Amino acid sequence: MKKKLTLTIEESIKDRAKVYAKQKGISVSEMVEQYLDRKTRSQGSDIPADSPVHRFAGSLPLSASEKSDQELLREALEEKYGTHST
Repeated sequence: MKKKLTLTIEESIKDRAKVYAKQKGISVSEMVEQYLDRKTRSQGSDIPADSPVHRFAGSLPLSASEKSDQELLREALEEKYGTHST
């Protein structure tokens, strides 16, 4: 079951997130959900069994080519600015 979550973030980050999500063809909510899923899943057994996050463990398949946050950020910046970082 989906629940609403209100976040307070810098306006510039919100604007960049909207642009990035639109480029990827997903909503900002989906993007945040996927990010939080990856972050919380990586903690594995550190998540208490009675935690709402624990219920979602394993609900999304992970591909073998899952990219790190740093790789995704680098790709997004390269796509936005047309440069390659070194």
